[in-house]
Amino acid sequence: MFGGTVKVTIPRGNENDLGTVGLYFSKSHWEIYAGRYGGPYVNAHLLILDTYGYLHIGSKVGYVVGGGISFETPKICFDKVAAGQLYADALVRIRISPAAHLSADFQASAGLRYWVPCGGRKGTIGRSLMIHVEAPPVKLDVCTSIPIPLTRDLNVCFSI
Repeated sequence: MFGGTVKVTIPRGNENDLGTVGLYFSKSHWEIYAGRYGGPYVNAHLLILDTYGYLHIGSKVGYVVGGGISFETPKICFDKVAAGQLYADALVRIRISPAAHLSADFQASAGLRYWVPCGGRKGTIGRSLMIHVEAPPVKLDVCTSIPIPLTRDLNVCFSI
């Protein structure tokens, strides 16, 4: 659509699953879905943003909706000495079970990918944040990663 500026895709599901989009009704339960948690997703592209998502409602799963967005600039080489690329992504998932239990997840990350030299070794400098909420009873988990050069990231979490 619009010369590739806008594109929506609904991938075909595997032969052994229920597919990407469907309606299912039986005597014991029912489901309506577009995309699935864990994929395949309904995908969309708009300019430089890629999005994906799903909606799943049914007598056994309740109401589940989720999706994400990602963005990255083209890789830019600086006189063959080094290259850089900015990126960011976010993901949201909300579920209300048939027993009225709410759970929600939010994840976001952003940073810089770099190559030294331009086609050489790749590294990343970035930050991420993860939040999980449940009710009832109320529960909150928050985690973030702190990059430490030349070592692994340090993950810091707390719960309420």
